[in-house]
Amino acid sequence: MLATLLVLAMSAMMQPAFTVVTEGQASGIEEPKEAAVQTAAEWKALWAQHAASQKMPPVDFTKSTVAAVFLGTRNTGGHKAIITAVTREGSDVIVTWNEEAPGAGLMVTQALTSPFQIVRFDKATGSVKFKKNPTTTAK
Repeated sequence: MLATLLVLAMSAMMQPAFTVVTEGQASGIEEPKEAAVQTAAEWKALWAQHAASQKMPPVDFTKSTVAAVFLGTRNTGGHKAIITAVTREGSDVIVTWNEEAPGAGLMVTQALTSPFQIVRFDKATGSVKFKKNPTTTAK
């Protein structure tokens, strides 16, 4: 029992928590894209592509790394980019995400959308890799 609790506690310590910086349905990035941002200059460049007319959220890159998933243009509403986990494998960080798509028969906005989610987490020392789970269907 104690050994199991110790393994669970150590596993939780190794899994970096993440915080959503911003998410939504309207991005200037119209093609699917995964991005890892490690510096203020990279953040400024990505933000200029994503939402140049909006105020850029502050991020302290001495302490944090940013990961972003952009789904690209969709023909309707009802789509979401969802980062589900940020985990460490050695010095690398794996950002796991999935797309949620509207289910058949659901009423959705009849407008072009470009869903995205951007998160931050404790600074990565290795590379940041992305892993897409299968698309899920909203009910």
